[in-house]
Amino acid sequence: MQEAYRHPPLTLPGTPVQEEVRDGWKVTIRFREEGNGPWLVDLSHVAKLDIQDPGLDRTPGLEGLIPEKPGASALHEGWIISRLNEVQASLWQLRPQAPPLHPRGEWVTDVTDGLALLALAGPQTLDVMERVTSLDLGRSGQPCPSVFQGPVCRVPTQVVLLRNDGSWAVVFLAFARGYGQCVAEALLHAGRPLGLGPAGEERLVSILDEP
Repeated sequence: MQEAYRHPPLTLPGTPVQEEVRDGWKVTIRFREEGNGPWLVDLSHVAKLDIQDPGLDRTPGLEGLIPEKPGASALHEGWIISRLNEVQASLWQLRPQAPPLHPRGEWVTDVTDGLALLALAGPQTLDVMERVTSLDLGRSGQPCPSVFQGPVCRVPTQVVLLRNDGSWAVVFLAFARGYGQCVAEALLHAGRPLGLGPAGEERLVSILDEP
């Protein structure tokens, strides 16, 4: 039986040297030239869930996993779980081999095909973000991981700051898939003077593996 093809919301420039098809998505594992960073990685293929429920903390299958405070995020076995407000949370699978999560309930929506997801990582990542958003990701005392909501390249976006070590950071950006190509091109244009270029999923996994 032939697997259905899923059309990606964006295409990064560059020459892939390793690709694989996963759940109908063509995933770039590695590009020929990835440079020294910062890097932009397309993660639009990963599983993404949205939960909206007044009883968010009691969501079956997620007991104790959703952060209590809005604006907080947490890592759990390769997933990033973010509390957007009192009644809404988002879940993104960051690692390809992460065990699946199975939240249950009528308020759980699979938004994998509806959202583009980009990772921006490496040196000067926050300098790139300063060029495309007014969100203050680098403010003193900001805990990591945490989630923000606001415009990036003038597009409503969920922004997760996973790591900030001063000159080095990891940021995830999720937004409506129809803006995917425009946002990717705008980010690359804004970050080009800082060395921003495309990278494959393997690059992000190696960064996530770092202590």
